[in-house]
Amino acid sequence: MKVQSVIGDRPFWVGRSNNEQLAVVLDPALDKGSAENKVVVKSGQTLNLTGVLKPMPPADLAQKQWGLSATEAQQLQSQAVYLQADKITFKKS
Repeated sequence: MKVQSVIGDRPFWVGRSNNEQLAVVLDPALDKGSAENKVVVKSGQTLNLTGVLKPMPPADLAQKQWGLSATEAQQLQSQAVYLQADKITFKKS
């Protein structure tokens, strides 16, 4: 999947276009440890993702859990579910 945009340390959007996208949140285990061990996702990258689809939490909870601004958390509310990614591999272009 292609990364459309990154909205925080762990949440980002993937999909074919801005009109066809899915919210993804990195599992906390993928964002632990030293800077060298953390997964860094950038717009335009192509990824293979494995994880679990989960119901999207309310905006206030998403904001608290994922360190988002109120605006960023509200943007996620257009989605009923998100993918909690527990495995990520970067594809070479």
